[in-house]
Amino acid sequence: MNKKVIIIVSVIVAIILITILSGIIWYNISISPIGDDSNKYTVEIPIGSSVNTIADQLENQGIIHNSLAFRLYVKMHNISNFQAGNYELSKNMSVAEITELLQTGKVKSKNVVSITFVEGKNMRWIARNNCR
Repeated sequence: MNKKVIIIVSVIVAIILITILSGIIWYNISISPIGDDSNKYTVEIPIGSSVNTIADQLENQGIIHNSLAFRLYVKMHNISNFQAGNYELSKNMSVAEITELLQTGKVKSKNVVSITFVEGKNMRWIARNNCR
């Protein structure tokens, strides 16, 4: 085999390997947390939002590094059931943590009141014992 052919093939293989390695490094950095900022940011996911819309919104609010990496993560892990609502997210959350939270539907809520109905008790008893 000719030396030129061996050199050309070696260069092509090296370029392909470098490209693949760079892509893997970029992806791993992109799905990691942005920083150590634990402040909570409210993100509203409207009903019927697509993955593209959610990814763009999270990138615009500075919650994730890159919307393309978010979409790739969702596609590779076959995630499709995001729930609408207002979520409290922070910049120290990874894409895995964010997608897990967005699937639960555990939204930020204000003025939530919890009422326990005790079996066998009437409304007067409940009002007397729970309204303090």
